[in-house]
Amino acid sequence: MPVTGSGQIKLTDIATEFGGSEPHAMSEYYGKDTVPGSGMLTLSDFYGTSDMSYIVATGGTITTDGNYKIHIFTGSGSFIVTDLGNQSASADYLVIGGGANGAGNSGAVWTPGGGGNASSQNSGSTTLTASTFTISVSGGGGGTSSFGSVASQSGASGTGSSCFGFNCNAGGGSSVSASNSITGTAVVRGGGGGGGTAGASPSFPNQSGGAGGGGTGGNFTNSATNGSANTGSGGGGNSWSGSGASGGSGVVIVRYRYQ
Repeated sequence: MPVTGSGQIKLTDIATEFGGSEPHAMSEYYGKDTVPGSGMLTLSDFYGTSDMSYIVATGGTITTDGNYKIHIFTGSGSFIVTDLGNQSASADYLVIGGGANGAGNSGAVWTPGGGGNASSQNSGSTTLTASTFTISVSGGGGGTSSFGSVASQSGASGTGSSCFGFNCNAGGGSSVSASNSITGTAVVRGGGGGGGTAGASPSFPNQSGGAGGGGTGGNFTNSATNGSANTGSGGGGNSWSGSGASGGSGVVIVRYRYQ
């Protein structure tokens, strides 16, 4: 446990935390935790110090949540682990591919296009190594996102189907599934797109991508909207003319303990 933060400290207290060989000398512990790396040391320099160290990594947009650091990748890049520390090297991940595009009107006002499928997700945990993990984040339209060789997730394929009749909220095909390469279990998330609002943003670690965005079909307008960015949500189907809306891009999120 950390050295006390106040009061009396003995050299044996420091040795208990940091180890070393007898006979002990304070210079043996230069640079430990917040201890200066040179010069004269006093026992108070060791107040609150600890031999525990944690993962150090860079890449993406970094936020913290309690004792955890979270790296969010909304575009392709690198997750670089420079130090594994001496505690757990485990990290959680969430990988979402791009959502499928919605379908356009097939040629008549009573055959509006269906919304595109939302992407499913791949989530789990892995033991990190001190290396660089290549991150790929798919744009909308059904592409694949990946976290190095640890996990990948394909977005929904193709576009939503058309339907027949006024005020039709056609869904696309079925959602996709993927094999979680860490646990070996199937992970199925996300459903067929439809009319209505854009998909909701995912949350870490177990929220699926949202449903398809866009207005209801068959209402004589081009009211389809794109799937929300970085959610893997499907694009809305167009009811009047032209192409359907684009699917939302994917996201990769990595989380680990840093203190």
